[in-house]
Amino acid sequence: MAQRSDFSVAIITLYLELLIFLQNGQSFGAGLLLDGSIQTLERIIAVTGDADNARILMFSLLVGGLLAYMRYSGGVSATVAMLVNKGIARNGRQAGLLTFFISSVTFIESNLSSLTAGISSRGLFDKFKMSRARLAYIIDSTSAPICIIILLNGWGAYILGLLSTYRFTPKSGGYFNWHHTA
Repeated sequence: MAQRSDFSVAIITLYLELLIFLQNGQSFGAGLLLDGSIQTLERIIAVTGDADNARILMFSLLVGGLLAYMRYSGGVSATVAMLVNKGIARNGRQAGLLTFFISSVTFIESNLSSLTAGISSRGLFDKFKMSRARLAYIIDSTSAPICIIILLNGWGAYILGLLSTYRFTPKSGGYFNWHHTA
């Protein structure tokens, strides 16, 4: 009987120590969570303290608000209904081609183009029971490349800046040699 009571005392002691460790761990974890949250807020304040970063953040928020307004105001669903009623999108194939067209003509900025095409085409793809993965593929394979090819946006300015540091000289066969000048 003494062996059982010793064993019981040992189990209870280990169990109590485990509870103490768990309680200490919870307190430590809460401290880390609070400290991490405070550091995150401090970093956000530091980033928005720079005027250029604040402008980019405001532009992104305004674009997000505009796209949310387009979606929740019913404009997108009315556009989808109009496209279907006019016969522009009668089946899944035409919906995919229309998505390709929308992605190709909205070359304002790569993210904005993708978001606009996605919001405007999602209703069509849902109506014709097409997968969202296909929608994402069509938009991603058209919006970003078009934004790079047509140099009327931020990416275009960046690429022109990169190309301006190179000197191109004609070579036989219609090819060019390029030399970095910077």
